[in-house]
Amino acid sequence: QLEPMTDEQLRAAWAAIQGEWVALVDRVKAMSPDTPLKSVNGEWSLRDTFRHLIFAMDKWFRWPILGERTFSPIGLPNTGSRDFGWPGVDLNADPSFDEVLDQSAVYADAFTRYINERSITDLPESVEVLENGAVPALMCFHVVLEEEFEHLRYPLRDLDLL
Repeated sequence: QLEPMTDEQLRAAWAAIQGEWVALVDRVKAMSPDTPLKSVNGEWSLRDTFRHLIFAMDKWFRWPILGERTFSPIGLPNTGSRDFGWPGVDLNADPSFDEVLDQSAVYADAFTRYINERSITDLPESVEVLENGAVPALMCFHVVLEEEFEHLRYPLRDLDLL
């Protein structure tokens, strides 16, 4: 489901992943208020995981597909990409969990609207992705799904330990 080839498959995969994130956030809200800021074994906290997903959405959707030319200041690149010089990213940002959730919701809503209003058959053959160069446009959607799915596993694991 992480590499859908039809509009319906893309929408279903996105809805399933988003449903899991909503359940996770609901679970976290029932825990201690500092839970989203806790790290387990040196991994990103839940807040920073969301910050990374904001960054991934900028890199793989907003820049190449929507044509946005700046990144959210609160986005968090992966360690190997921190020094790339991402436009707008503030590597010293320290947003609250609520600020991160708000930004994440705005991005998720934009992604949802896009996939509900357009067809993947109308995508250009390739787009430019910062740091990666020209890639098939559909790959951008696959990477967003993969990032959301893979990074969901870590907080689920870590919350069980917390």
